[in-house]
Amino acid sequence: MPLNVAGKQVSNGAVVVAGGLVVGLVDTFLPWHTTTFPAALGGATGGHDALGYWSGWLFFLAVLVGIALFAVRTFVQGSIPALPFTDATIYLGVGVVMIVCALLWLVTGGGYGSVYDQYATLAGYSSGPSIGVFLGVITAAAVGVGGYLMNSDPQPATRPLSSYQPSSTPAPPPAMPPLAAPQPPPTT
Repeated sequence: MPLNVAGKQVSNGAVVVAGGLVVGLVDTFLPWHTTTFPAALGGATGGHDALGYWSGWLFFLAVLVGIALFAVRTFVQGSIPALPFTDATIYLGVGVVMIVCALLWLVTGGGYGSVYDQYATLAGYSSGPSIGVFLGVITAAAVGVGGYLMNSDPQPATRPLSSYQPSSTPAPPPAMPPLAAPQPPPTT
């Protein structure tokens, strides 16, 4: 059942994409890695958000690209120039980039895995992934699935990927000039 947003019909796939992008934006600032120091060191707990590592920055940039495209397509009156891919393909790509970046962040520990190794032997010390990285994987999957669901939506015009590709309809051949009627030979 399509939803009416700003006077424009928005499909279920677009709603999933929008929700995933908004949650992904907020998630970027949640803790993706948490470290707890034991009471012997003052009992401190700290966290790092996605922007503490390069893959988190790529995650954030992918979210911004997706939000910008969604906002322009939904709220800006008029049209933007034709894009080389359909919106569904772009959102699917944004979701793939987001999930790869979140999984890279999870696998590498955001670069924080070895920072606190000197405290690993202390009782009560813990360091590891936090809720943000797992929520990032889920929101990235939602954006990708929403992009896939948008494949059946009517798409705005797209332009060819290369200027060397032929247009969809070939140009008609040039018109031939009309044939002139034969002239009688001159009489002398």
